[in-house]
This record gives sequence, structure tokens and C-alpha cells, in this order.
Amino acid sequence: IIAGGGAGAGGGNKGAGGGGAGGYRTNFSSNPSGAASSTEPNLYLALSSNYTFSIGGGGAGNNNNYGGANGSQTICGTIIAEGGGRGGARSGGALSGGCGGGSTNGTASGGRGGGADGTAGQGFAGGGGNSSNNRMGGGGGTGGLGYFMDTNAGEDGGEGTISTMLTTTQANSYSVGEVSGSDVYFGGGGGGGRQYNENGSQNGSSDGDGGLGGGGNGAGGSNAQSGTANTGGGGGATANQTGGSGGSGVIIIRFSESNSISGLTGLTSSTFTSGGYKYYVFTAGASSTVQFS
Repeated sequence: IIAGGGAGAGGGNKGAGGGGAGGYRTNFSSNPSGAASSTEPNLYLALSSNYTFSIGGGGAGNNNNYGGANGSQTICGTIIAEGGGRGGARSGGALSGGCGGGSTNGTASGGRGGGADGTAGQGFAGGGGNSSNNRMGGGGGTGGLGYFMDTNAGEDGGEGTISTMLTTTQANSYSVGEVSGSDVYFGGGGGGGRQYNENGSQNGSSDGDGGLGGGGNGAGGSNAQSGTANTGGGGGATANQTGGSGGSGVIIIRFSESNSISGLTGLTSSTFTSGGYKYYVFTAGASSTVQFS
């Protein structure tokens, strides 16, 4: 499961931090959870009991200098993934979340990290920056720290995490994750926006790219790119216009063909069967009456 990504910062003229990706948790076949954490234990749910499934939306971006909003939680029965942290703007700091937003403060290690914190077992911190010049870093990803910003150029969001639960063909068919080569990524951090001067000129050579896994690209002087839907990616940031919104989250489950699921009213889902398992891919909505039998 992955939560909604945080919004990238927008507004002002002194640089903007990328949004952090939503928190990522998995127990599938030795895949790592977010922040390079161990695969989680099997999830056991009682038959004929009601459980809540809820897909977290991405945080909304804005251009009011306060950085937009965090993403929303994704809930799968007893498991919760935390929404991504928003990126920091001229008047509002970056916030922690599943993955942390890019910030103006902090100390980088090897050019990465130093921004708002991620959640243990779910995602990495965002990138920091130079507070005297309001230079801000990329948002944290589920698979890597956001990049630190020590120049006027925007810095990249952290990478997402590879999942092998779906093949690339299945991921494309159900429009979840970001396919790159032979891999499917979830939870890339949003790219930072370069400094934008009050006279309309831009400092720096480039804006930050979003991390693999649906992170939105940063922009300078134009609206930033939002995180991709159904990836939990963080929104890109911009120094002068509207920051990108975070990408929405996902729940992907599988269980034995001998069992059934019901109570899905209010959820948007797709299903298929493979290798003796039923797979369900949930991309929106919420229900508090999900039951297995």
C-alpha cells in the first residue's frame, strides 16, 4: 500500500521544496518497504469481520507561499501508510510525513537529506537547502533521500521503491506505479523549483526532476508538475506559480482463489486471477465494510 503524496511548494520568488512521496508498506515476496526497510510480516484478517480500506489522495498544491498540503493516509485493514509531507515555501516550512518534504534547512550528507523527516519503515527525508537564500531541496522518496540544494538550481526528488507484485504489463494495464524498463516503481519525491527573481529572471540552470515512482518535476516561473496518480509520488515545486499536487495512493492485495471479498461499495477497483491467487487493485475511494470469506 502507498499513501497520497505531499504537494510541492509554490509562490514567492526564493525557491521551493518538492513534496514528499506517500509512505509505502509491503509484505510481498521479500520486497523492501519504504526507507529500505524489511519486508513486513504476513497480514492476517479475520473472516466475516468488517475492515476499512481507504485510498489516500494527494495533497493539493497552491501558490500562497505556504507550501500546500500533506497527502492523506492509505488504510488497509490494520495497516496504515502515512501521507507524504508538503515541501517548504517562502513563508511555510516543509512538513514530515510518509516521506518528508524538501526544506530550506538541515545538513546534507553526500548531497542528500537534511529536509523534513519521513516515517520509519515507510519513507525517507526530503532534501535540505541554504536558508540564507531560501534554496530548497527535493522531496523524499520511498527508496531514497531527497537531494540537497546548495545552488540556485532545483534539486531532484528521492527515488521510489521497486515492487515486483505486478508485472510491468499489469502495472500499465491498471495504470498504477511508474514503469521504467523492466521495473515498477512507487513513491518518487517531487523535484525542487529553482530560485526566481522579482525582476522575472531565473537563477540556476535547471529545475529538479521528480524521482522514479511518479514524482512531479519542479519548475521556475511556471506551474509545477503534479505527482502521477496511483503512484503516491510527491508534487513538484515552483518558485513563482502553483506547486504540483501529490499523486494519489494505491492498495494492491492478493489472496487465495478459495476466498472471496465483499463490501467494496465506494471503492474503485480492478481484479484479475493469476497463479492461484485473486488480485485486487484499489485506486480511489473508501469503505468500512470490507469483508473476506
